[in-house]
Amino acid sequence: ALILWACCEHLVEADEAERVDAFPNVDWEDADAFRMTPRCHDARNNAYWYFDGSDGVLYREGTPAPSSAGRPTFEALSRGYEELAEVGKKLMTEGRKHKKPELLEFAQWLLAGGGP
Repeated sequence: ALILWACCEHLVEADEAERVDAFPNVDWEDADAFRMTPRCHDARNNAYWYFDGSDGVLYREGTPAPSSAGRPTFEALSRGYEELAEVGKKLMTEGRKHKKPELLEFAQWLLAGGGP
């Protein structure tokens, strides 16, 4: 995750010529096509990331701790498709009684066999 963070940080800090040199096949005029959003957030504002084609790996992005220089923490909650339903069960039962609707919907999707 830190490698991805460093690459993204480099792209943000690079000027246009550096980006074009590093990635000549990218249409930088349509940079919004690169933006991604997490699947959902929980009550603690942790973001849950699941990328299609990721072999069933689900990531939780925690909010940055004051001592981490503003960098979020990343944790892999599953290591394959077979673990996704178990993660869905945990998301449904752990934490507060009143969960965000988007989190419940995502957990139900995982329980129903989310992914391919």
